[in-house]
Amino acid sequence: MLKVKGEDKFLQMTELKPNSPEKISKAKLELIKKIANFIIENKIDELKLILAQYINPKIKSVNILHNSLYDPNSKNFVSKINKTIWDEELKKLLSSRNWIEEMFNLSLSDKDISIIKKIKLNKESEIASIGSCFARNISDQFISLGYSNMYTVGIEENANSPRLLNTIYLNSDSMKNSGKKFDDRVGFNNENFAKLVERLDLLIITFGVGFDLVNRKTSEIISDVKNISQSIKSGEYIFKFPTIEEQSNYISSSIKNIRKINSNLPIFVTVSPVPLSGYIGDNHVFTANTISKSNLIISVQEAKKLANFIYIPTYELITSIAPAVMVGNLWGDEKTKRHPNKNLVAEICKAFINLFNN
Repeated sequence: MLKVKGEDKFLQMTELKPNSPEKISKAKLELIKKIANFIIENKIDELKLILAQYINPKIKSVNILHNSLYDPNSKNFVSKINKTIWDEELKKLLSSRNWIEEMFNLSLSDKDISIIKKIKLNKESEIASIGSCFARNISDQFISLGYSNMYTVGIEENANSPRLLNTIYLNSDSMKNSGKKFDDRVGFNNENFAKLVERLDLLIITFGVGFDLVNRKTSEIISDVKNISQSIKSGEYIFKFPTIEEQSNYISSSIKNIRKINSNLPIFVTVSPVPLSGYIGDNHVFTANTISKSNLIISVQEAKKLANFIYIPTYELITSIAPAVMVGNLWGDEKTKRHPNKNLVAEICKAFINLFNN
């Protein structure tokens, strides 16, 4: 019978011993049969390929960086301070008194915490949330907790982008040129929004989508919704994703313009976990939603370098962490699978409020 180089080593690896009373696992037995057939059929190339996985592999480890960072037994070990391992961090959350509050504390910087400790909320505090359905959910939960001076600054759900916020509420030149064309897409006009911001004690901005509906030729954001469906179908209007630089500038510009109205206003920014209700373009709505949220989250982090606000990880809490630490259906409120469970939103709002009152 043909003897193949490395065959002895392979047999050693499988712990196959002559007259051994030990049972061979089904998987090992199938592997041995496959190798035996390759030998009998003289399929040398196939044999080399399968043996290469077990004999003198060129890559001994695919976790070199991970082990250097997190394995205390490694000579290159780096301190775990400011480092995270997914499973270990989940254990921290699960063993904490309140996993949502713990996540807030883990995600906030020392500077953020210092700012938050100076903010004192009471039931008479004037608070507003900007955005679409998730912003409304936040407002509803604050009201249910006794905060009666709670306002929702509404923006059309599938258009709740940084550029639209900046254009409608915070760019006076744009408002003068557009007249009342934006009225169907927002809940406040520009003048009333400015008056509200002047007296606010806390503002929560929730961005929902990372693209804008624009005119294909001019790239101007669409204000007039008349015959909008026909214009989208014809290709005159398109959904366009801004670059990260453009998006972060829209966000930072919004923050800076708000501070021109109320310089000391604490501003918190979130990304809504609610997915797109629809999308027209080259991508399926599921893919478009992932691109949209990714664009927003990266842009928010870049905008933090340009403007002063605190990011609250509601998107991460609901889409990544809650499924790993909770049991039960997290989606399906209001007769749609797009909205997160109201009880979960309520717990997030409670934990958020506790940040100020501890």
